[in-house]
Amino acid sequence: LTIAWEKIKEAGIIPSNNTLNVCLYVTGTMASGVLSSALSGGLSSSGSKRQLSAVLSILGKDNDTNKEVEDKKILDAIDFPTELALFHDLLYKPTEKSVSLRVKRLVSFGDAAGAEYLLDSIPSNDDARLRTYLPVLKLYCEQANVPAALRLFKRMRNEPTVRLEPENYVLMISTVAENGYFKSDSKPLEGAQKLGYRHARGPDFFDEMVTEMSEDVL
Repeated sequence: LTIAWEKIKEAGIIPSNNTLNVCLYVTGTMASGVLSSALSGGLSSSGSKRQLSAVLSILGKDNDTNKEVEDKKILDAIDFPTELALFHDLLYKPTEKSVSLRVKRLVSFGDAAGAEYLLDSIPSNDDARLRTYLPVLKLYCEQANVPAALRLFKRMRNEPTVRLEPENYVLMISTVAENGYFKSDSKPLEGAQKLGYRHARGPDFFDEMVTEMSEDVL
């Protein structure tokens, strides 16, 4: 697939939406373990550090020579699945699949805010899924950004096509607990009341969260 993609770029061909969607599906299916390393490594070692330049060239856009440093950082951050997704989203409307691949890459670089911003690009007629949101939620939790994690968790609960798993509830509760917000003498959790909670700390806050979560399963 990487070889075919290189040939498409060399020929200056703009693939159809359907062709790119098939590539995204295959890449997403392979994006785990050894196959993922092969896809990403194969592109970077094939002399294709010009990924972004190729995309801009085919689209008829010129590179700004004054931004070579920034461009190099961008190129280093783009692996094969991300390049496909970027190429698709520059030419056509983003899909849940393309956004999901881009989100995962940003998460791998620790950019939770940037990854969450991408979630807004999922078209309303395309189903958002747990696989798209969960990497961002986990990163917020790892970074102890509890206000952002809780905000995103509420968004996930309200998304009709996102099916939360039991471990997702455990993750949210444990993150809030580990950061001390269930203690009576803790500082209030920023933004909790804007999300609809009457309490922003202590045992009462815990009761509210658990009661709310129980509504999803009862």
